[in-house]
Amino acid sequence: MQDLGNVIRTLLLATIIAMGVGGTAAAGPFENADAAYNEGDYATAMRFWRALADRSYARAQYNLGNMYYFGQGIPVDNSEGRMWWHKAADQGHARAQFNLGNMYYFGEGVAENVAEAVKWYRKAADQGYAEAQFNFGLMYRLGDGVPQDVVQAYKWWTLAAAQGNENAITNKANAAKTMTREQIAEAQRLSTEWKPVGERD
Repeated sequence: MQDLGNVIRTLLLATIIAMGVGGTAAAGPFENADAAYNEGDYATAMRFWRALADRSYARAQYNLGNMYYFGQGIPVDNSEGRMWWHKAADQGHARAQFNLGNMYYFGEGVAENVAEAVKWYRKAADQGYAEAQFNFGLMYRLGDGVPQDVVQAYKWWTLAAAQGNENAITNKANAAKTMTREQIAEAQRLSTEWKPVGERD
């Protein structure tokens, strides 16, 4: 679990930094919140996002979760971060689902629960979220929370690799060295037939 844990922690932080909290700005309150956040005015960003989050806007809920989890302008509070991510995840926000998977996997703000981690990773992976697809593939490869299955691992890594996920590209290539032609063909068939489910932010 330690190897998977280090990979997932690194990916989570890199993903949040690369995407920024705001994502794509929209007109009005979201745009104001994003601008404030990007200028380091976390209090203003939180005020805007909190008003939107209270009205069930999933992206605002996700952003609040990030601020609490990473302590941006406020003390770190994993429990509060999880609460907001959970609200967004319940509405189908893929990045929030992925982050919840990480929290349950590592027991941050919640009791460690690999089954819950698998559930949330699966929801995000099913929507086409590459980092979740990579993690899900790694769990299949290791038999961590799911049955060990190199075909399923290769399938999920194929999907993540198609989006440019470097870890998936590397792991897929390494897995291929240990697989039969039939296993690779089956994994490729499964990845070709795969279709995203639900919404993705």
